[in-house]
Amino acid sequence: MRMILALGIAFFGPTVVNAARGWECSCYHPEDPKTSFANHLCANDPSRFCYDPRRNINSCILDDFLTNPMCGHAYQILNADNVLVDDPYIIAQCRISQNGNCR
Repeated sequence: MRMILALGIAFFGPTVVNAARGWECSCYHPEDPKTSFANHLCANDPSRFCYDPRRNINSCILDDFLTNPMCGHAYQILNADNVLVDDPYIIAQCRISQNGNCR
């Protein structure tokens, strides 16, 4: 019985914990790492937008972890042909939001 309980916690515990918390994510460009941006990430739900004046960081509370390509797609740039393309240099930065709200 203990084995079944331990396996259940091992398989389902992390899923339940992460779903209840969420991710506090932002994007930044390596040429200007002190400037973070998250406006486009929270476009569908502005109530999830956060600003930390102490660290000067904008972030967004998301249900899923954000990747570099997702940030690049959210903040596109014009290429030589004046076509919007994903910015390949944008970097995603996420941390677990303890309560699913801004810190």
